Order: sequence, then structure tokens, then C-alpha cells
Amino acid sequence: ADASVSRGQQWAIDQLFVGATCKNTCTGHGSCAATGKCVCDSGYSGAACSAGTATKNLPTSFDDQFLFLGAGLTPTRYPMSIGFSINDKCGSIDNNALLSGGPSSTVRDLRLQPLDLRNAEWIDYYLAVGGSCEKPDKGEDLTLSFSVDGALSWTLLATHTYEEKSTFVHHRVLLPSRAQQNDVIIRWHQLGSFNSGSYDMYVIDNLAIGPGTATLPSQIVTSFEKDFGHGQPDPALFLFANGGVVTPNDCGVHSGKAALKFARDSKAKLYLETVDLRPTTTKNGLLVQFFVKACTMTTSVNSIVVSYQADFVDDWIEAHKVSFDYFRNAPFRVNVVLPKGAFRRTVRIRISTSIRASASGFALDDLYIGQPCPGNGACSNHGSCSAQATCLCDARFSGDSCMQPSGSFATSLHDTFDSNTLDTTKWASSPGVSVGMSCSPPLSGNAVKLGGISGNVRELTTQTLDLSSAQFIEFHYSRGTGASGCDTPEKGENLIVDYSLDGGLSWMQLVEFDPADVPAGWQHYAAMLQAPMKAANVVVRWHQVKFGSGTYDVWLVDAVQIGGSSSPPSSMFNELDTTASAAVDFDWMLSGSIDDDQSCPAHSGAGAAWMKMRQSSSSPANAQLITKFLDLSATGSNLVQYYVRQCSSVSQSTFKVLLQYNLMGTTDWTTVDSAPMIKNSVHSWERRNAFLPAGALKKNVRFRWTFSINSKAAFGIDNVMVGVQCPGDGACFNHGDCLHGACSCDDGFSNTDCGQSATDNPKMLRDSFDQSGSALSSDVWETKMSSGVGRGDQCGSLEGDALIVGATSGPRQAWTVPMDLSGAHGTAAIEFFYSRGTGGRGCDPPETGEDLVFEYTVNGGLAWSEIVSFPGGSASPQQLTHFYSAVPAAARKNGVQFRFRQPKSGGGSYDRWVVDLFQVRYVADNAASLSIKLNTAGMTLTNARALVSSNVAATVAGTVQQGSTCSTLDDDKDAMAIEFTTASSSDAAWMETFDLDLSSGGLVQMLAHACAQGNQGNDGSLIVEYSTDHGSSWTQLARYHQALLKSWHRENVPVPVDAQTGATRLRWRSDRLEHWALQRVVIADSTCLGPQGTCYNHGECDNGRCNCDTGYSGDDCLAFNGGAGGDGKVCCLSLDVVLVVDGSGSVGTTAFGKVRDFCTGIIDRLNVGTGRLQSRVSVVQFSSSAKTEIDLSGDTAALSSAIANMKYQRGGSTRIDYGLNQAGTILSSKRRDGVPRVVVLLTDGVSSGSPTTAANKLQQAGVEIFSVGVGNFKRTQLQSISSDPVDAHLFTASSFGVLQQVHDSLSQRLCVSCFGSVDVMFVVDGSSSISSSDFGLVRQFVENVASSFDIGGVDGKGARVGVVQFSNDARVEFPLTFDLSSVIQSTQAIQQMRQGTYIDRGIRLAVQQFEQYGRADVPNVLLVLTDGVSSGDPESAAAQARAMGVEVFAVGFGSANTKQLAAIADPGDHHVFMQSSIEDVLAVTHELVKQTCTDGAAANFAHSPSAVVVSGHTPSGTVIDPNHHDNAKEKSSLRSVPSHTLALLLVGAAVAVVTATIAMRRRTGQQQRRQVSDQYMELT
Repeated sequence: ADASVSRGQQWAIDQLFVGATCKNTCTGHGSCAATGKCVCDSGYSGAACSAGTATKNLPTSFDDQFLFLGAGLTPTRYPMSIGFSINDKCGSIDNNALLSGGPSSTVRDLRLQPLDLRNAEWIDYYLAVGGSCEKPDKGEDLTLSFSVDGALSWTLLATHTYEEKSTFVHHRVLLPSRAQQNDVIIRWHQLGSFNSGSYDMYVIDNLAIGPGTATLPSQIVTSFEKDFGHGQPDPALFLFANGGVVTPNDCGVHSGKAALKFARDSKAKLYLETVDLRPTTTKNGLLVQFFVKACTMTTSVNSIVVSYQADFVDDWIEAHKVSFDYFRNAPFRVNVVLPKGAFRRTVRIRISTSIRASASGFALDDLYIGQPCPGNGACSNHGSCSAQATCLCDARFSGDSCMQPSGSFATSLHDTFDSNTLDTTKWASSPGVSVGMSCSPPLSGNAVKLGGISGNVRELTTQTLDLSSAQFIEFHYSRGTGASGCDTPEKGENLIVDYSLDGGLSWMQLVEFDPADVPAGWQHYAAMLQAPMKAANVVVRWHQVKFGSGTYDVWLVDAVQIGGSSSPPSSMFNELDTTASAAVDFDWMLSGSIDDDQSCPAHSGAGAAWMKMRQSSSSPANAQLITKFLDLSATGSNLVQYYVRQCSSVSQSTFKVLLQYNLMGTTDWTTVDSAPMIKNSVHSWERRNAFLPAGALKKNVRFRWTFSINSKAAFGIDNVMVGVQCPGDGACFNHGDCLHGACSCDDGFSNTDCGQSATDNPKMLRDSFDQSGSALSSDVWETKMSSGVGRGDQCGSLEGDALIVGATSGPRQAWTVPMDLSGAHGTAAIEFFYSRGTGGRGCDPPETGEDLVFEYTVNGGLAWSEIVSFPGGSASPQQLTHFYSAVPAAARKNGVQFRFRQPKSGGGSYDRWVVDLFQVRYVADNAASLSIKLNTAGMTLTNARALVSSNVAATVAGTVQQGSTCSTLDDDKDAMAIEFTTASSSDAAWMETFDLDLSSGGLVQMLAHACAQGNQGNDGSLIVEYSTDHGSSWTQLARYHQALLKSWHRENVPVPVDAQTGATRLRWRSDRLEHWALQRVVIADSTCLGPQGTCYNHGECDNGRCNCDTGYSGDDCLAFNGGAGGDGKVCCLSLDVVLVVDGSGSVGTTAFGKVRDFCTGIIDRLNVGTGRLQSRVSVVQFSSSAKTEIDLSGDTAALSSAIANMKYQRGGSTRIDYGLNQAGTILSSKRRDGVPRVVVLLTDGVSSGSPTTAANKLQQAGVEIFSVGVGNFKRTQLQSISSDPVDAHLFTASSFGVLQQVHDSLSQRLCVSCFGSVDVMFVVDGSSSISSSDFGLVRQFVENVASSFDIGGVDGKGARVGVVQFSNDARVEFPLTFDLSSVIQSTQAIQQMRQGTYIDRGIRLAVQQFEQYGRADVPNVLLVLTDGVSSGDPESAAAQARAMGVEVFAVGFGSANTKQLAAIADPGDHHVFMQSSIEDVLAVTHELVKQTCTDGAAANFAHSPSAVVVSGHTPSGTVIDPNHHDNAKEKSSLRSVPSHTLALLLVGAAVAVVTATIAMRRRTGQQQRRQVSDQYMELT
């Protein structure tokens, strides 16, 4: 032991031999014995211990990547390991490496297990001197040596010194022949005095000892399936699979059960390295082919690199790099052909990642390394090479080189990239490409962005296309705009378009774009295809070779189309019914989308092309719909017909949809049609017809629809036809679709040219432009064809708004909807009001040449004819002027349309025209009647068609309300009314009819109401006018003061002679009325019963028949029955009535039952009772004799019993005189003072005896006789019996079965005591000296007196009554009216004024009523009622009244001055009545009526008008128009009943307050109570 051995250390020696050397020193595997022979170790034998089992089956190769730290240097593989370790502290190629150092040792010696290297040729390893640790010093060399004698001696193979690189360097050491033996040991040994531990180290990695060329494989063909379950690929073929494991094919790299999947942590470099290959020949080079696909990862693999090492040379040569972008989402076939001369004899292949990536991974499958195959060495990239170097073609490919399609490929391609992802049926790969609209605005929808995804490749490649018959390629492209995410490429960062005929193995350039030469915005490229691109197996690629990192330097591509035909079609028709997902209709190259979106619904079918536009300052048209190419050169196809629809609002008024054409291979487009889109609007579908110019009639021409200017907008295109013209001016008169020369007519049109119309187009159009909203009415105007027009009042209007031509900038026109004027004659007319701009703000007038043209078309707008042109400048009025014209004969067709158009203007809002109250109307003849009942739910003024169908008003400036807001209608709360509301009392509202044929006269009947709210003062009026010149001038027919219309009231106005023409129109308008309403307007021909067909003002005249109001009945509506729910009392006065009924044999038993019913009906309608102010009834039956069935009685039960038990006499003859005489006896014996006596005679035959004598006797005694004749009675006989006037006292019935129809009218007549024509005005005191309770009796006084007159009368010759109230001032409570129910209602609603007493003011106001509304030759009576002394000068006012022929009566009570009353009244005591109280006045009511109804008074009335003055507040009661009878020529037939009868009648009128109120309510009945307003009901 030398000094290095420390004291105390022990060591031992054994088996010491010193002697002659044994054979080969026992080859290091045995001990030399004393005999000189070897004693071999276990497993060795032979003289030199060189044989034996230990030398058999030794490994023929060796490799180690030193990956597993825990495994260490195993003794099996490394029998001696001194001073060497495995870790990664100094670096490694993979996870770990072999270090010469680590353990503390003065010796560093590593020996491999014995190897059989007889077929080995090399030792491979990577070595780094020191690595990241301390490098060795000089003399501390690392040697590589071998031993063939069991480590007894070593032969040096290589030496590495401290001067070599500290990074890994690949080394390959060729074995000398001496080392190519069996049982060889390889040793690494570091020399020198190195420091122990982790100092002075060498790092070794990826150690491999491989076979020689004689045993090298010539190729590798594997799908790794045979390695499945072993984990590692075949070591005979692969040296290393760093990070690779053969696993189930869960990565989806290709087909098959297994794949080689690489996935390691961040320290691993993933790669696969083959053994050296020795191809059978090198003259064709070598093909490396495999599939690769990225697996799940968090950080992408940068690239897959294919490298090779030739002829055992250390250097690796990169042959091909495949970006991760190619195989990120799908398997990708890699083909690498090493060219001839790349190696001479051997080659090794490595497939690796270019960078390390955390948790990254990829998979390989179907690896082929061998001789190239046909098809550019790689089966044209459409197949895989087999072990025999033949092609196994992919589906749809065939042939030796897989160049021949075995299936069909798309013959064209078009894509507008409107989906958010690329269509994989069109595009094979798209690394570095995204789809969207985040960069420059796309043409429509989305666009492709090269550079949209970070990566090393930017490439868009098509699927294989068959372009053997294709004609062209085109696309749009744009360089980045410079905006965020849209970096502009720099010079040299070009966009290249190329194509491949071998599946992408090689490429030929088509075009290249340098960004320095490309303008901003979208550019269009189009080119005809040339050979060799016109092939059956073509792939086209857009790619960018040079670009910056990330998403910089981008290009955009959109609207790609490749295709065309050598024999394009000569026409096309497409309904665009596919959706975006199925838009493979090659009629189109779409730059929008095919959509059935409801925001732009299809014109017909399932869908339409719906084009959206987005804002872009650099793009003049970034939405388009383009057809395929057509051949129009020889077919005569020169019509393009299509439907267009505006689907969104636009802000520019000059916006248009353009139809353009383009020839194949060019980028120029020529416009042939433009459809304007309307500012701030959305419009429906419009059919357009474009006739093509000669320049478009070429082969390979196509058409597109696009925008005229850049804007955010959307439009739709549908049902496109390109082909030959059709009959009907070339386009079916625009009433049908032209389909290849034949018309498919619209609904309502027929014939080969669609010129025959059968639709129910309106025969009338009208518009007052007052509807809600700003748009024109689609019922009148084709809104999609109207532009540059609008509604407003800034330029003036008749009322509300008007049509303003020039309301917006752009083309100025307004089209009507189609009309049916076929067969029209002189009754087809056009009328409107027009004016030029007023010159005020926003209403610039048109200048000379800026005319307004009105014209028509009968072919849907294909051609127009002018009707009138209004010149601009001062030649046209600035006030709205009426225009009327007959429709031209050529325009009297079904389907005719009209339009206003201003061809020239200054644009903007200048040079405006105004149109108002536009209407076009046609009826076969002017109607002779008209009815507006407005009782249809939902009917509105804007629903003009519903009104027109009833010949209702041509112009209405009002609104139809469901249930009038003025008040409830008389008999139908759900009925509707036309309400007219104006902003102020100075504005006007009106309703105007069409021209009517009133040549035969007629009657105007209506319900009118002046609503309480909104009216200012008491001077408003409703005016009825007529025009005989189509509305150019008007004449007043009647005027109604608002006080007369405070509740719903019917008015009847005869048509005057001057208005009786064949073309008369009527108009209702307001004068200082802010709120009024009309309902049930009827213009009838006076064929109904009642005076002049009025139904006695208790019903409507409808087609010659009276429709009675509630509470009235009979053919003439005269009979009053109190209404449903009332007490049925018609006559509430005190009467003594004897019913004289026929019991002769001609009546019969059955009919006599009707006689009993008749008696009961009369009694039910009278105020029968036992009181002093009630009626009594007696019944007498006659035949051959007369019998009193019951004497005068007020006991209703006794009367009912007597009538029920009355036995039919069945007499043989009819002696009316007996019955009348018996009645006379009863009335004379049971007479009550002041109570009228009445006989009602009922008979069905002719009387014998002397009935007239008996009747005269009764009448002389003051008895009033009414006669009812049934069946075969003798009219002249009954006329002689009945009292005068006979017409008011004689009633008839055709049979006893209808006898009940006369109950109401007969009972009502029993109450009237004064018949004839007279106008009475009450002038009543409303001063504060009259108490509220007394003023209630004043109202009762008016009612009692009015009820005694025959108000309304027969044939319009009855009485009229009005009231004026006075105090400090005077006011009209209601004017002269014919309606008793209205009189009662209005009287009950009078509100006391409660101020001073000025009788003169009341008299003067009443006289004004006579002056304005009096009837010619009808007496006027004025009746003054007061309780005090008047201020002012009542005597003078009364004198002026008398001077005008008015007869004045004065009634006073309380503190009234008798002398003043006498001065007011006409001379004579019978004109002045003075009582102490109003109750006493009521008691003498009959005397007053008697005086006004005596013969003397009647004679006075015959030559002078009569009047009555009354003042007070009118509620919402209805009044009749005083002008109602302005043209009446009749004279008064006023006559009195006998004086004693009248006296009895008037006594019954003077009743107590409570009794009078009850009587009034019974008299008016339930029907009248329904008619009063809510205000009155509250007051009551």
C-alpha cells in the first residue's frame, strides 16, 4: 500500500498466481492454475475461457437515454460503474444524462456489459464537456475504448478533451474490425487528477451501438399496431422514441387501433429516431410519409421537423418542417421526398418537435420510409405508399399515382364565409386563418382573415376541385386596414394565390399581390382559367409566406368563386328558397346570405336572399348578390325581373339597390336598374322589370344586386328571372311574373298578358293624411314606391296634416294602390287640394320648372300618362286650391294606379308642394241614398274600405269611437260614433259625402251631439251644407246651435230644390265647436211614413221602412209605449173616456177576444185612477142595441173584471148610433168640471141608422170622438163621425189581429188638446227671487203647456216649442224643436240663473229665434212667465215683437206687476194671466192653452207668426235644427177642440208639484229617461 492508504485501512489479496501465462490470459474470464491452464469463471469454457454459455446470445446492440433517475446504472447493463452517475444537474437532451462524476471517487470508470458486436458498425452518443457544470481541466480527458479479452487490455476508440463544446454534440464512432467480435466490453474512462464529486465532468446522452450495413433494413412500413402492448416501437427499426409510447389511437391521428403518441413534461424533447436504413437503391431518393395530429395540450407544439443523417455522418440535415397549424385540429399527411444524392448508402430519419412544450403532445401513425411511389413520389398526396412502393389511394382517387378521380369532385366553388367557421366540404386546410368581421368590414356577413390566428403558417386551401370545364376564378381581397387586430402588411408581405395538380406536393403561382401596390378597401380579382389549371384534380391556395409574428400583417379574402361553364344557360329563374346552411345553388355566388329571417320575410316560398350592409368608409358596395354566368348572346333574353324589399331603415334618402351586369373575366359592373330605398322606413316587396341594353346581351354575362352607397342597411331579393320578354308590354303589364316568355299572373289578373283583372281593387281611394304616425296610409299608397314625400302641417293643410312632396331628399313620388275603374263613366272622378310651398320656414316654394305632375299607369308602372301638371313658380297658388277632374277614359281599367311626381327639385327640403284631401272614386251611378250607421265593431276612419263599401263619406276629419265619449248613444251603448275634435274653437272639422243623385229630392236624417267638454261659450254651431259642383263651392242647408245638441238628437232636413241634382254632395262642419259627434246619418228618398218620410222623428228611415226608436212603434213610429221597463202610460192627463166597441155578428167570437184586449190596452196606457187628476173609463158594447158593460170608473180591478167578463152580443146589425148615444148619456150624467170627455169608437162594419147625427150631437156637447176602423169599415162614415182634424182622430187596422198596433198612437192622441202648426217660445224668469222649489214648478209649467200642443204633428205641420231663460242676461235653453221627448228632457235639465230680472233681454233673444228659425206662414207665440218687476225696457222689446207679428202672452205670479204684464202682452184680457203663486199658475194652464188655441187666435195665427220665449241652461239635451222647415210653404191648420173640452183638459194640467212630477215621469216613460245625459241623471 502506498501513502494513499490511510492508517488503519484494511485490504486483502487472494488467489495469487505467479507463473507462466495461461492461454490468452484466460481471456479475462478465468484464473491461471499451477498447471498453466485456465480455470474458467462460471459460464465460460475453453482453453482460453473464450467460449461457453456466457458468450452466447449476448446483445448485438445497446442504447440508453438515461431517462430514469431512480433506476440508476444497473449492474446488469453496467457491471462496473465507478464515479459515474445519472441526473440532469448539468443538462441533458432528455430528462437525464450520464455524468462522469457525482459520487466521490478518484476513479471514473464505466464499463458496459459484454456485447456481440460482430455485426455492429458504430457507437453513437451526444457529449457535452461540463455542460452546465464545471468543465474538466487539461489532462482530465475522457476516453472511449473497447476490450476483447475481458478487460485485460483496452483499445482506444475516441478521446474527448476539455477544449470541446460544453453543449451537446453528436458523435458517431465507427468500430474497427478488431472490435467487431463477440464478447466485447466498451468502457468510458476519465483520466487525470480530477476533483472528486461533481467537478470536472463530462455529460453523455443518447448512447447507442448499432448494427452494420449488412443487416440494416431497407425501409420502414409500420402502423405501430404490432408494437401495441409493448409500449415502445420496434427497436430493430427505431433507436429512440423519446417521450413516445405506442397507445390506443385515442388521439384520432388516422385509422387503426394504435398510434405512437408523444407526451412528456417540459424537460423532454419529443422525437422518433430510426435506425440507419440502407435502401435497395438511392437513384430515386427516399420518401418519408406519415400522418400526424396534435393531441390535447395546453401549449402548442411549434412544428414537426423531419431531419435525416446520411452515411453515418454526425450532422443532421433538416428536410422538411410542418407547422403545428396544419395538424392542430385534424390528421395531416406529411410527405417528404429526399432527393437523389441526399445520401449514398445509409440514411437515418428523425421526426421531432422544433421546441419543447409543456404538456404538449402529438401522435404519429402509418409511417412509411422507403422508395418513392408514383405521383411525384408520394401518390399525388392522395394515397399512402405500400411496402411494395405502390400507391394505396384515398377514397375518391384511383390510378397508379392516385391522380384519377374515382368519384365526383365539385366543379365549382363559391363561398362568402358567412358562417363563423369554414365549410370543410369546401376547404381542406386553413392554418393561421380565421373567419369573422373583426377587421375590415366584410362584403357581407364574414370574411376570411389570413393572420387571424397566431401561427407560423397562413394558408387557405380548397378541397380538390374538378375544373376541367370551369371558366373563371374570382374573389375579393383587401389588405389590413391598420386598425386594432387588422395590421396592414408591409411591402413584401405578399398575398399569393397558387394551385396544385398533385395534391399540394408542388404549386404553380396564379397571382401575387404586394401590399404596396394594393389600394385600401376591397378589391376585385377576376380571371379566365387557362391550362394547366383546367384539370380534373386541382387544389387552389391563398397563402402568405412572409409576415410578422402574432396576428400582424393580415390579408382579407371574401366572395370566392371558381367555376363557370363552357355552355352557360340562356335563362334562369330562382326562388331563393334554400337556407344559408344549404346555399349550394350554383345559380348564385352570394355575398350575403340566403335566409328566411322574419325581419325580411320571403316574397314567396321558403326564403329569400337577405343582404345586409355594414358601415365602411373604404368600401362603396360591401353587400351583393351575384348570379351565375348566362349566355344571352343569341336567345333574345333581355328581361330581368325580380322582387326587391327594403328590410331595414336607411338614413340616406339617395340610397338605392342597383341591378348591374358584368362580363366574365372582367371587374367592371354596369347599372341597368335602380330601386330606391326609402329614408327612415321599411318597405314590402316590389316587383321590378329591367329591359337589358345591347351591351348585356353577351355570352358569359352575369348580374348582381348591390347598394348604391355605403350605409348600414339590409334589402331582400327574391324570385329572380332572366330570360325572354313576355306579352303585356314585355312584362305582363307588371301584373304577373314573366317565366321564360309566359306570364304567371298575380291573383285577380288573367289572360296571356295578365291584362284581364278580376280583383276587388277599391273603386275609391281617399286620404286626408290625418292618420296617426308619420307614414303614409298603406290602404291608399304603395309605400314601397313612395319616396321623398311625407306628412305634416308646416306648409299648411285643410285640417291636421297634408301630403308634402319634398318632405325628404331624394326622388319625389307617391303611388296609389291599384284601383278598379273599369266600366266607369262620368262618375269616375279625381279630386284633391293642392298648393305650392308657402315660403315659410321649412316650406320653400318650387321655382319655375319644378312642376308637380299627376299621372296614371295601367300596366303596373311600366308606362305613365299625364293627367295634369301644375307649374312651379308664381303660376300656381300658395293657398290650397280644389282640383276636380273626370278620370280619363284610358285610365278606367282595373289595376289603374295614380301618382304625384316632382321630376325636378333643388333636393333636400326645398321646392315643396302640398296635397290634401286626395280622393279617386268610381261607382256605376251616383247613389240616391246613403247610410252611415257605424254599428260595426272595429270600424275606424282609417279603415276606408269598410266605409267605402257603404258609400260613406268621401272625406272625414274625425275619429270613430267605440261608444261615444260625448255621451251614451240613445239605444246602444256599444254603438260607434264619428267624433270630431279640434284644437280650438277657431279650427274646423267636417264630414263630406261623395256625389249623390238627389235629383228626386230626399231627406237628410242624422243623430247629432255637441259634446259638453271643450266647447267655448255658447255660440258654436253645426252646419249642414250642399254642393252641386263637386265640392268647389258650398251652400248652407241647415245650422244647429250647440245648445240644441247637448244630447243625442235626431234631425230631419228636406233636400231643397236647388240641391236636387244628379251630383250633389253634403257636408257637415263645425263653426266654433271643439267637440261634436255624428251617428246614423241617413239620406233617404222620403218613402217612409210620417211627415216627409221622417217617421215622426221617432225612428230611422231605412230603405222605405221606419226603424223605430226604443219606446216607439208602428209603421210610422208614432205610437209611444213608454219603452221597455216603463209603466206604459202614454197619456197622464185627467180624462173621462167611453170605449164604444162593436159586438155585431161580423166580428166573430175569436176576434171579440181581440176587442177585449183592445179595451185593456187603452186602459193600461191611461192614467186611470180614483184621484181628482186621474182618468176614468167606461165600456159600451153595441150591435142591434147598446149595453153599458161598466160605468165610468177609476177602479182598474173593476174595469179589468168587467172587460174580461164582457159577453159577445153577436147582434145581427151594426148600430153605431146606439153606442154613441149611450156614451153621451154616461158622459153627461157623470161629468167632472174641467176634465175632457172622450169617446173611442171601435167597429168593423158599416152602421145603419144615423151615426153622424149622434156624433155631431156629442161634439156639440164638447165630446172629442176618435174612431178605429177594422177590416171592412166604411171610411167616409168614420170620417164623418171623427172629430177634427180627422187625420188625427181616425185610426185603421187591417184586421183584429193587428189591432194592438194602434194602442200607442191612439192613446197619445187622446192627450193632445191643440192641433195645428204653431211655433211657441217660452220666456221664463230665472231670477234669484224665485226659490229653487218654485223654479221646479216653472219647469213643470213649460212641460204641461208644451204637452198640450201637437208637437211634430202630422205631415210636419204640428207645433214646435223652444225656451229662453232670462235674469241679468238671457240664454237659449233649446231652440224650436219638433220632438216632445226632447222638450221634456231639455226642460227638466234647465239650471236657474239666479240673478236680476231683465224681461226685455229674454224677449229680444226669443224674437231672434223666430227671425233665424221661424217657418213661413206659421203663427209665432211668445209666452212670458215672471214673478217680479223687470228692469230695462220690456215694453219696447214686446212692442217690437208684436210689430213683427208675434203674439205675446204674459203670465205673472208672486210680486209681478200687472200693469207691466199688460204692457208686454197683446191687447185684451185673454193675453194676461196673473196668479198669486206658481202653483196657481199651474192650475190655470188649461185656460192659457185655450186662449192660444181659440178660433180668434187661430185667425190671428193665420196671418202673423207666433212665438214663445224661454231662458235657462240647456243640459246635454238634443234639439232640432230650426232650419229644418225653412222651405215649408204650408199654412196653419190650427184649430181648437170645443172650448168646454179644452177647459176640462187644462184643469187636469194644473196639478200639484209632486203629482205633476209623477205625471211627467209617467208621460215621458222609460225611453225618455234613457235619453238624458249622465249630468241630468245626477241632477235628478
